[in-house]
Amino acid sequence: MKKRFLALFLALFFVFSLAACRSGKDDSLILRYDLSGQVSSLDPQFTTSADARTVLYNAMEGLYRLSEAGDLIPAGASGHTLSADGKTYTFTLRQDARWSDGSPVTAKDYVFAFQRMFRTDSLSPHAGKFASIEGASARMEGTAQPLGVSASGDYTLVIRLTEADPLFLQRLADPAAFPCKEDFYNESKGRYGLSTQTLLSNGPFVVKSWDNSASITLRPNDQYSSQEESTIDGVNFFIGRENPLEQFTSGKSDAICLSREEYLSLGGWNTASPREDTVWLLVFNTRHAPFQNETLRRAILSPIDREALSDALPEDIDSPDGLIPAAVRLAGQPYRELAGNAVFLSSQEPRDLLIAALGDLGLEKLPRTALSYPADAGVEDAAALLQKAWGESLSLYANLTPLPKEELNTAIQSGEFDLALVPISNRGDGHREFLAQLSQLFGWQEEEYLSLLEEAQRATSAKAMAAGYHRAEEWLLEHCYALPVGASSSYEATNQDLEGITFLPDGTPFFKLAHRK
Repeated sequence: MKKRFLALFLALFFVFSLAACRSGKDDSLILRYDLSGQVSSLDPQFTTSADARTVLYNAMEGLYRLSEAGDLIPAGASGHTLSADGKTYTFTLRQDARWSDGSPVTAKDYVFAFQRMFRTDSLSPHAGKFASIEGASARMEGTAQPLGVSASGDYTLVIRLTEADPLFLQRLADPAAFPCKEDFYNESKGRYGLSTQTLLSNGPFVVKSWDNSASITLRPNDQYSSQEESTIDGVNFFIGRENPLEQFTSGKSDAICLSREEYLSLGGWNTASPREDTVWLLVFNTRHAPFQNETLRRAILSPIDREALSDALPEDIDSPDGLIPAAVRLAGQPYRELAGNAVFLSSQEPRDLLIAALGDLGLEKLPRTALSYPADAGVEDAAALLQKAWGESLSLYANLTPLPKEELNTAIQSGEFDLALVPISNRGDGHREFLAQLSQLFGWQEEEYLSLLEEAQRATSAKAMAAGYHRAEEWLLEHCYALPVGASSSYEATNQDLEGITFLPDGTPFFKLAHRK
């Protein structure tokens, strides 16, 4: 009898002990999300993958993070001061912040991260976002100037700018500005961010496993402390699962990005407001000699009936307000509200323009031209309408070239196209000025245009910066480098039994504050 009583007592003790251990947690709540592809690196200063950045946003944090509305929330910093001239930031760091190995996160870790970003022998692809830092421009040009980032003690970080930058604090929420512990980096021997053994977290989770054939799993970082404590037990990021929508609707994932059609078809789910973050552009490859001629570009754009073209596009593509999507924000404010809509090109007699352009180019007729576009986006009717307009007005035959998404992206990036009807999104890079992204993608390097971008960058208020980028936007439209033909939105949904999953301004899901209803 005593043995039976002891066994029962131990069993009950074990059950209640488990319950006690789970108190404060959300009953083993591990969230699930499907990534779009494999992740090759989780090095915050160098990865450009949107999927990698999704993992990093949930495993690490910088001085600040952004809310869903784009507001700044203190993370590694408890606060900051700004000098009267707007060029020197002094950040006070939280003294309870720890790396996942238990060591403190100090100002030196942020200094080292920026030094890595601006190494003259291996410049980070994100360096341009922080070009306003003292010495940054020189380093980007290959000159080893001192960088205006320094530590004043363990918990005071000082960043000096050459010019006031109203977007600088927002940029610090980017993974590129996350800290990096120098001795851990050196011990990784060139493999930093390439495996779970060469990763160190300072956020709410650590990367527990990483298998590109199946998943990346995050589990709680027991060294992490914050005013906003997480109550979930981790996140499983799945890789390579088929049909993410079916995974979501069958209860096998907890958040998803959707098309408009998918978004409208869902009922009873938590759905976020649409984010108009993509612009559809008709663009010229100005690396090809004929399209360097503005008169020719104007001739090709003039016969386009924008209203008819809009009607020919799928229902989920709306009329655009300009080159820059409505979801782009400056200093937490919508760009379009600050700058206003763009003014579009007024049509001229296309055949007269073509004759003038051919004279300038010394040609009797234009060479055969191809119009590339995404094969699976439903824009075939729009492409055919463009082909017909050019044939009737200019006797220009455009060969229609539908390409899979990856092939089209490769063609655009390598400059192997003539004309393209292509969607450009600011997802994955929400804080970067959209026009700067476009200029790099399409090679728009004209001196006058670059001067307008630099002038906008030097603005000392969000309103002035928006006005500057608006002038650059309209310069591109006036000189016929591209024609915005549509705008489309991203849609998100989350598990109806959960609250607290948010999507950052660039569409990245953020899981730290999730909990059951």
